[in-house]
Parts: sequence; structure tokens; C-alpha cells
Amino acid sequence: MQGKQNTVMIKRCIDVCMTILLLCLMAYQVTGEQAHEWIGMGMTLLVIIHQILNRKWYAGLFILPGSLCIP
Repeated sequence: MQGKQNTVMIKRCIDVCMTILLLCLMAYQVTGEQAHEWIGMGMTLLVIIHQILNRKWYAGLFILPGSLCIP
């Protein structure tokens, strides 16, 4: 159970960081061009990690209702 709690905690931290970075990206006039580019690269990295951590959710999208064999 400890492994699942660690994964959930990592997912939440990634989500919070993505939210904060998105807000910083939208404040282009405040952060400037160079910081905007670096924050954008960090955001891209976090989005990729987010997609990898949530790959089971994507796999569940392709399971059609009624296609599961229930004994």
C-alpha cells in the first residue's frame, strides 16, 4: 500500500507544479521572455511525466462496455 501512496503523492505534486507553472506562463509580461521559455520547457517536461504516470487511464479509454468477460 505504501507504493500506491507514494505514486499518488508524486502525481499530486506534479499536478500542483503544473498549475503553478501554467500561471507563471500566463504572466508573460511579468516574467519576461527568457523566463517564459524556461518555464515552458519545464512545463513540457512535467506534461510528459504526467502522461507517463497516468498511462493506465488512457488504456481504460479503449475498453468498450460489455467487452469484458465476467465469469
